[in-house]
Amino acid sequence: MTELEECIRKGLIRKIPPSQEQAYLSMEKAWEMLGEAQANLEESRYNSAVLVGYVAALNAAKALLSRDGFREKSHYCIARFLEVHYCEVLGSGMLHMFDTYREARHETQYSATHNSNESEAKEFIRFTEEFLEKISGLIGD
Repeated sequence: MTELEECIRKGLIRKIPPSQEQAYLSMEKAWEMLGEAQANLEESRYNSAVLVGYVAALNAAKALLSRDGFREKSHYCIARFLEVHYCEVLGSGMLHMFDTYREARHETQYSATHNSNESEAKEFIRFTEEFLEKISGLIGD
């Protein structure tokens, strides 16, 4: 059983009616959150830039799920969904980075000893911009 199949079996990804409208709304939110992440970066709020940047990338990923008729209850399972359904289009490198940043966001949010730095935040924002551009192209935004 694949990791995605296990996510589906556990109900962490489930089928819903496809919604292009919800996909558009998720992309709008993604772009809004990216703007907030960039503002945090400019104000040297690196933890906030990483956290909000991840929310932007997450909303973009959710746009694909909505369009395809899925809902998630696990960030890990979103990454598995993208690997199975969008590896060829987004590229394995980009999907690996999404997963890496998923883990970095977790560290930033939950570890009392981890703080994001300027370099990490800049790199993350650059990735998120590219990720949103690619997904916007897929959604037809």
